[in-house]
Amino acid sequence: MTPPLRVLCVDDNRDIADSTAELLRRVGFECRACYDGPSALVEAAAFRPSVCLIDFNMPGMDGDEVGVRLRAGG
Repeated sequence: MTPPLRVLCVDDNRDIADSTAELLRRVGFECRACYDGPSALVEAAAFRPSVCLIDFNMPGMDGDEVGVRLRAGG
């Protein structure tokens, strides 16, 4: 059996990050939620997600920067 895809949900709106992760869990994905860019980078290093759903408009470190750093390896 194939293991479930891992999804990291990143959004400064906690309700959106948590509800998105919960919905994806209910259909079989392994998910974690983060609420800012720096914590997403730390979580991604440990969790090793297959896919990241990232809010582009976040304070501090926006989604573009998070994506660039994730692609570069942290």
